Amino acid sequence: MRSLSRSASPDVRSYDSLARRSLVRAACRNALIGVVFATIALTSGANRSSAQDVCEPAEASLSDAEGRPGSIVSIDLIGRVACPITGFSIAIGHNAELLRFVSGAPSPLLTDHARSDLVFNVFDHQADGFVAVFAAFDLSFPIDVPPIPIPAPETLATIRYLVSPDAPVGTVITLRNENRTFGAPNPVANVFTVASGGTEVFPRLSNGTVRVVGRGFLRGDANDDEVVDVADAVFSLQSLFQGGGPPRCEDAADANDDGALDVSDPIITLIHLFSGRLALPAPGPSELGQDPTGDSLGCDTAN
Repeated sequence: MRSLSRSASPDVRSYDSLARRSLVRAACRNALIGVVFATIALTSGANRSSAQDVCEPAEASLSDAEGRPGSIVSIDLIGRVACPITGFSIAIGHNAELLRFVSGAPSPLLTDHARSDLVFNVFDHQADGFVAVFAAFDLSFPIDVPPIPIPAPETLATIRYLVSPDAPVGTVITLRNENRTFGAPNPVANVFTVASGGTEVFPRLSNGTVRVVGRGFLRGDANDDEVVDVADAVFSLQSLFQGGGPPRCEDAADANDDGALDVSDPIITLIHLFSGRLALPAPGPSELGQDPTGDSLGCDTAN
């Protein structure tokens, strides 16, 4: 928004006046947000139909994420629309027992385009299990920021959630990107606001997911002490040939990630440790992670 000019040496009263004006301006902006939501909800069907035809393809989707119990995950709101838009509103539902909203931020696409004129809010309705994401490129008068099309899929915002510490490992939590479902009695419309006439376009909507995973493992860490060293090769050999106990995490003991536990795994671990010429497969020996390949091996690392 436009900046306020100040004299070089204002007195206390001018600061008080500036503070009052700033409070009034903030209140007006918040009121405008409510008006825009109401306008979106009440736009006529005829205008909506014509705008919809011109603005295809129009899509809004949510990304997928993985997170451990008690961790924070980031979900991207991704959109594209063929015609120039001035903003959007999107409501996203979640399981309030398993996820809690933490924060939301506009993407560089929005901040680089609208800069200080951008109005962006994520309204948290944890008790009702949803958040409402609202963006307007400019609510000043007259409007300075031009509308823009988004011809290719682009990240519009990033929403961060806390995964409940009690969330069962293996659970897949759906993030519901649904139009006019959340916020009764006046549910939020999941729309792009079109520059022409202030009408809206209803994009095709796609859900996202959060998969709850265990703490992960280090590749080659057969004895599960979170360090890859000679002791892991010894553990594997004892497990294979001397009646030692099985590894707690089979994926970790599968040093070459071939989906089988055999003598090649401790050999690969030793070559990695002493030759320095062989990298272990993902997630590697340094940072805990998940197995990117599908096989029959398991991993009991829920905590």
